[in-house]
Amino acid sequence: MGDAQLLQPVWQTKKIVFCNVFALILLLLWAWPLTHDLAMRFDVAFFRVLNDSLKENYVWASIWAIMSSRFFDFIVAIILLVLLIKADWLYGAKMVRQAFFALLVIMLLQVVVRIIFTKLVIAFGWQHASPTATLDDAYRLSRHFDFFEQKLEIKDSSNRSFPGDHASVLMIWALFLSVFARKFSQYFIVWLLAIIFMMPRLIAGAHWASDDYIGGLILALLALGWGMYTPFAAKLSSGLVCITKPIFRLVNKIPVLNRLAIVRYPE
Repeated sequence: MGDAQLLQPVWQTKKIVFCNVFALILLLLWAWPLTHDLAMRFDVAFFRVLNDSLKENYVWASIWAIMSSRFFDFIVAIILLVLLIKADWLYGAKMVRQAFFALLVIMLLQVVVRIIFTKLVIAFGWQHASPTATLDDAYRLSRHFDFFEQKLEIKDSSNRSFPGDHASVLMIWALFLSVFARKFSQYFIVWLLAIIFMMPRLIAGAHWASDDYIGGLILALLALGWGMYTPFAAKLSSGLVCITKPIFRLVNKIPVLNRLAIVRYPE
């Protein structure tokens, strides 16, 4: 990937079609009664295996209580950001700032996609409650860890769990970074972290598995297709790089922060 431009402001028709067709296939699989029933059977079995493990070990349960909290979401966001702006890992140091803004605008596009898609889900009656709001015998972390619930706000239930918005953010991050990955180790790290960070919501019961691997992936594919493979992200990120140059020049005068590639470049 050359240093002149991270993304090309052109229409990449084949990739757009692939992302949209893949998303449509996932949606049809979700909507078709036979595959939908199979998915839900898998979801229930998968959830019981994960959630039942919390009943057996208090320490194990406490770990997932913390990982299911809003506080841990903040930690995850920091980790994702660090890998996104890590210089010379997936792209050159001078491209870090554009990568940051490109992913930012794609995620903003994903918010719009999610709003439209959620209305479609409600209109067709595909919406459902999470495992803990459906199964009476589910282990609720928020009920067993009052302190964490009060201080950290545990996310373990939802009346509208499809699609998995938390998973969709992780997937769009992983898909975006995967575009620039060139080594197996890079793919492995990116997707391992994405999967690990999706697990708390699944174990705690805030989402069914298919909310993530179907609903979350649909949102990510649509946002990636229309954001990255059209001039949208390329032009907006380049514009934001130019507009924010004065701000980064000021930040560049701050010790420690001026060592970050996102601050130093472009000069």
